Amino acid sequence: FLFNTLGNVVSLVRSDPARAEATLLNLARLLRASLQRTRSAVGTLGDELELVTAYLEIQQVRMGERLRWTVDVPPGLRTLAFPPMLLQPLVENAV
Repeated sequence: FLFNTLGNVVSLVRSDPARAEATLLNLARLLRASLQRTRSAVGTLGDELELVTAYLEIQQVRMGERLRWTVDVPPGLRTLAFPPMLLQPLVENAV
């Protein structure tokens, strides 16, 4: 995933600098959040959805129109306790 993402950024730097920048920002957000979550025992569903959204936005750059996704979670559920890093592998496998 990491090397594919960096390869995509390299190819976008000249052709679409704005998308390259957005992809790098999403990658940084994903890596930062992943590191924080591996160190904590408890998180929220909202935290996990933020991580998954960053992942999906990166994958969107790779797959273009072939990947369509939505996140439809009522705001009240986003504050519920949720085990860290549980949702991401499910989304990765789905993609």
